[in-house]
Amino acid sequence: MDKEYKWDTVDPIKTRLPYIVTANPFASGHWLTYYIDQHDDFAQSSLMYRHQFKHHGYIKHCQSPHELRGDPTNYHIHFPITFSMKATMVRNMDFKKIALLENNYGPYVEHTRNRMQAFKEINPNLKIILSMDVIHCRLELAKQYQKDISTEKTEEQWLLWKEQFGDSVFRIDINKVLEYDERHMYELIAFLDTNVNPDWRRLIKDYREHIDV
Repeated sequence: MDKEYKWDTVDPIKTRLPYIVTANPFASGHWLTYYIDQHDDFAQSSLMYRHQFKHHGYIKHCQSPHELRGDPTNYHIHFPITFSMKATMVRNMDFKKIALLENNYGPYVEHTRNRMQAFKEINPNLKIILSMDVIHCRLELAKQYQKDISTEKTEEQWLLWKEQFGDSVFRIDINKVLEYDERHMYELIAFLDTNVNPDWRRLIKDYREHIDV
């Protein structure tokens, strides 16, 4: 290989319009990051499905294309986004927007709000998407990982996010998504400032079949 060959690494926080997803356990944060990223002007990253084994048994799971990791003073994107032929997972090389998963503490934690505020200071246009509503049939399972999950707690935390971030934050409901709720879909489209994905029903159908709901 040419010794002068270098990867042109992209920092989407500084150079693109990032939509950062943060989710409760079993609120489909990984898949929603992928789903959002398939729209026009987005990176249209690929998704990795995998089978995950935990102590309670066999679960079908997926891995989001790109995660935002580290503190605002020393962050990185996993997997790296490059304009090379390797390690990119990005299909739209001219993307203006990208969905990134914040996969650390989740939307119930004040530290997550503080991190998002710090990232907004880096890019004031940054947007935030919260997945706080757990898939109905997975609620008891989710409570094994986060005991304080409840409708009341979700509403309380949502008000804090809305108060702090205003129109820069959107609450996506995975149950409405899985039910092909068109009104909710158009609300998401308006927040993303994009066009309807003509494959949106197929994407949801494929995910429903994968997780058996």
